[in-house]
Amino acid sequence: MINYIPYTILTTGTILTILISWNIFQIDIEKEEMKFQNSAQQVILLVQQRLDAYKQVLLGGAGLFYSSKEVTRGMWKRYIDIQKIEKTFPGIQGVGYTQFVKSSELEKHEKEIRDSGFPEYQIKPVGKRNFYTSIIYLEPFDERNRRAFGYDMYSEETRRVAMRRAIKSGEPSLTGKVRLLQENSIDEQAGFLMYVPIYKDDLSIQGFVYAPFRAKNFMNGITGKKYQDIHYKLYDGDEVLEERLLFNTDMKNEHCNSYFSAIKTIEVGGNKWTFYFDSHHEPSFSFIYFFISGTVLSLLLFLVSFLLVRQHIVSEKSNSELKRAKNLAERANRAKSDFVANMSHEIRTPLNGIIGLTNIVLKTELGEKQKSYLSKVKTSSKALLNIINDILDYSKMEAGKLQIEHRSFSLSELFENVNDLFEYKASEKDLRFELKIDPSIPETLFGDNLRIVQVLNNLVGNAIKFTDYGFVSVSAKVLEKSEKVSLLFSVEDSGIGIDKNLQDRLFQPFSQVDISNSRKYGGTGLGLMISKNIVELMNGTMWLESENGVGSRFFFQVALEFSTKSLEEKVVPNKILKFVGKILVAEDNHINQIVAKEIFLNYGLEIYIVSSGKEALQKARKEQFDIIFMDLQMPEMDGFEATKRIREFDKKTPIVALSAAVMERDRELTKEAGMSGHIAKPIETMELETILSKYLKSSGEENLKRVEKDFPEIYGVDLEKLFTSTPLKRETIYSMLLNYAKSYRVEFENLDFADLKLIHRFRGVSGNLRVENLYYLASEIENGNSSLFDNLKEEFFKVADSIEEKLSKNSNGDEVLQEMAKLKRDVDEYNLITLDRIENFISQLQGKISENLLLDLKESFKVHDFETVSKILEEIEEIL
Repeated sequence: MINYIPYTILTTGTILTILISWNIFQIDIEKEEMKFQNSAQQVILLVQQRLDAYKQVLLGGAGLFYSSKEVTRGMWKRYIDIQKIEKTFPGIQGVGYTQFVKSSELEKHEKEIRDSGFPEYQIKPVGKRNFYTSIIYLEPFDERNRRAFGYDMYSEETRRVAMRRAIKSGEPSLTGKVRLLQENSIDEQAGFLMYVPIYKDDLSIQGFVYAPFRAKNFMNGITGKKYQDIHYKLYDGDEVLEERLLFNTDMKNEHCNSYFSAIKTIEVGGNKWTFYFDSHHEPSFSFIYFFISGTVLSLLLFLVSFLLVRQHIVSEKSNSELKRAKNLAERANRAKSDFVANMSHEIRTPLNGIIGLTNIVLKTELGEKQKSYLSKVKTSSKALLNIINDILDYSKMEAGKLQIEHRSFSLSELFENVNDLFEYKASEKDLRFELKIDPSIPETLFGDNLRIVQVLNNLVGNAIKFTDYGFVSVSAKVLEKSEKVSLLFSVEDSGIGIDKNLQDRLFQPFSQVDISNSRKYGGTGLGLMISKNIVELMNGTMWLESENGVGSRFFFQVALEFSTKSLEEKVVPNKILKFVGKILVAEDNHINQIVAKEIFLNYGLEIYIVSSGKEALQKARKEQFDIIFMDLQMPEMDGFEATKRIREFDKKTPIVALSAAVMERDRELTKEAGMSGHIAKPIETMELETILSKYLKSSGEENLKRVEKDFPEIYGVDLEKLFTSTPLKRETIYSMLLNYAKSYRVEFENLDFADLKLIHRFRGVSGNLRVENLYYLASEIENGNSSLFDNLKEEFFKVADSIEEKLSKNSNGDEVLQEMAKLKRDVDEYNLITLDRIENFISQLQGKISENLLLDLKESFKVHDFETVSKILEEIEEIL
């Protein structure tokens, strides 16, 4: 079996290279086609707008006849001169008036025109007819237009059809293709005319206001040199017939191969026009570079694995070594999985760099072609990043390292996160997107909510990808409820469906139902297999029901522990315990320092805060503490190293990890370093009280004051949960939120790809401040889904804008300055100042002034050192 490993690697690498290269090629083709369709639609829109403008000119001319008893040739010329048609309406040959003349009135009509200064006037073609429509006004009355003077347009079939339509409908009417009388042997063009009827008081026809158009001039006047990336032909009627051709952008017919083409028919003035569009712009073939690189990498991996296998086979000398060889093969398989996992991580790091640097270059001044190429690089890199993430999860499963966590969560909040991620994608395809939750599902569940979200995201993403119209529906309902609640999740769509004969292949690795779907929709074929394994790790099952061409329904069933109490009820007791003790908190984030200080002070504890593991080590050497709370990732020295160093001289003091890192491996590392426990950020009251009760003596309890609910509504921040789950004052909370928005705005504006250290810090702070969706996105990125980084940045700026908009008025600097002025006056005049007043003033300044300066202010006030108090107030005033 081991002989096949090199060939399996080569086959897998080749397939992946082909799939990814094809996906890149498809993306390029789709973008070019979309650009082509947009250009074609824009041409049609411009033509329709221009015809509408010409209609208004003719309708205005008709209005002149209706408003005047007699319209003279001079009046008509002034009207046309005012319109400035040569500049304002390029492509129009002129605007004229043709009078309706009965056969009995022919001689009288011709005499009147001759007497008005045109002695040679005669209606043409000559001959006896029941009535005539003679052109008597046509401006500009130049050499070309004089040829049409006196022409009976009703005598010609194509013009007659349009004139009859205009008489019947009373609306502007367009002719088919005609040869205008204005044409000569030089630059002869196809033509068409537009008519607007004029009626007498008895509703009989008086004549027509009309305009002749030369088709080439008409189209060039509209599009000019725009849209040179496409070619088009304009035909009269609803068929593509060469004898009915009005206009062709490619008159020399130099191009013969079309990458894209489209036929579009529109109705104009009761007539139909048909456009035939085609594009000869070659799509980018950037996928070739990736294909070559991938092929070379696959061959290298094949060569390495082939040599290893050959070496292993040669080393087999006896039957007694067969067992050892088997064990070696198993270790090699695990090593292969570890190699794939490590390689995925190694590839992802420079790939994130490529994406980030591409974003940076895109912000500089570039040519259109350069921007196009870089945008394609960015899109292709992101597609490759998603594939690598799938392979990473697959390798974790092969190595048995994909673990299921156990934490409390709300299904309704989980569904809100799914909705936030996919609502826009569904609306882009005009799909109805709906989520349904069985109301009997308990509010608080226990399980791995991040993995459940991963499964739902994969199923919903596939449903939207394979559905072009209709709906995508996500639901959860209770099947059974006893010690655990059995939930059935379903994702249903009205997409392309899956043939029953191909459904068994769907949950196999690197497999799609058929090669055509692989070409059209892309993907690794790993997502469903990974989702099925995740569900089975949760002791659940997954299956599907589908019919080709009708749609699909994917189901998975899991059993979860539950509680009848909501998450908020669990973390908000009616009374708060009081403890006796001295604690040290090592935390490098300023906002988290404020949160920790307020929480521990509320428990009656004496608290000291340091900003690094090195400072914590120095403090622990000098003083004795009852508990040390240690963040894990800090500058200078991290929490693991600091704990190991403290344990060299202090084996007894409890050291508790206080960190946003909550994976099982993180907990194992804290034990190895000598820590006594682990509390996750955001800090949950019950979990913290359990730790405090274990190591400290209680001094009683007191009622926990509820917070009033007259707070602003801030996008993305659960202020109610924040107020009710922490003892922080309103001013402190507002100050921390403003500080959070301001400081991380600078971080994200200057960052173009995922920095996991920043994400870790950001996740902890977002959790403490109950910025739920940002906490979830940061958790997903830390777990390996770095493709969500752009979503995280976009969501953060929405939250930050809302915080600054809603809280700027709640953090009014003028009020702080007024209070400070009063304090300075009262200090100078030795008036009574209460400690509560000083503490309230300090809380308003937290996040704006350094903690050390505020602590000096409070201590100076306590010992009645009013001279120092006055100096500190002056220093604060200068800072503000």
